[in-house]
Amino acid sequence: MTYDEWSRLPVIAGISVGKNSLGMDCLILRFSFFWHLLQTWRTERDTQRRNELWLIVGFLIGILYLLRLSHSATATICLLVAILIVVFVGVRPTIKNFIGTYMLAALVLLVAAQLAFGISGLLSESLGRGSTLTGRTELWEHCLQLQSNPIFGAGYDSFFLGERGKRLAEFYHKWTPGSAQNSYLQTYLNLGLIGLSILIGLLIATFWKIRLELFRNFEWGRYRLAFLVAVVVRAWTESCFTTGGGLWFVFYIIAMDYPLTHLPTVQPSVWVGSSEESREFAYAEDEL
Repeated sequence: MTYDEWSRLPVIAGISVGKNSLGMDCLILRFSFFWHLLQTWRTERDTQRRNELWLIVGFLIGILYLLRLSHSATATICLLVAILIVVFVGVRPTIKNFIGTYMLAALVLLVAAQLAFGISGLLSESLGRGSTLTGRTELWEHCLQLQSNPIFGAGYDSFFLGERGKRLAEFYHKWTPGSAQNSYLQTYLNLGLIGLSILIGLLIATFWKIRLELFRNFEWGRYRLAFLVAVVVRAWTESCFTTGGGLWFVFYIIAMDYPLTHLPTVQPSVWVGSSEESREFAYAEDEL
């Protein structure tokens, strides 16, 4: 248990360092167990399958309880989005033929809704977090005011150090933010437009790999797709593109392809006869 920096009220942290980190862990575990539940449900009915299903359901109930204790709205939304994608793609497998078009259309609609109606603020208000996303939008404005090098940024993981950190502390009564609470903005602040372009390129390349995976291994492909969307959504209100984050570690797993190693097939020698003596002689001859 820890204490909130603003309200000074106790919050549940569990195995993590804060409620948001606990929500992230619950997001990873609950989504993975849900996907495993779908895989187990399709297996042959027997005692082992029944016991496995009861075990998975038990884990899901426990993780849901911890997720509610964490009060992490972002993790809850990302989990629901990931589950909806897995279910929708599973119900309509033919969607994989046009998955790129659907994802691009959804992205355009979300951007248009954000610019026109401020959908993120409305969603935050509905969850009781206020229209400023618990003060995040104010922090974003202050950080952008202090960005002095939009091309290269302030340097890797150094924007909140030194004089900029002191100036930010003046806005928050001596409390110095340690991150921008937005992975895209934080990448821009530290690495500029060049780093942000590389990050976007990485996400696009990962999606392209997942699209191809849907045609090779559909079940694993839809897991990767749903988790990628959850990462992209969570990065809007959390700084999760860091080497020490659990979500970023799992992102490496879904972003990589693991090609099978094909071992060369040994061809029998034409000089080898049918008897055991001739085979032994041929092997001995090869060694010499």
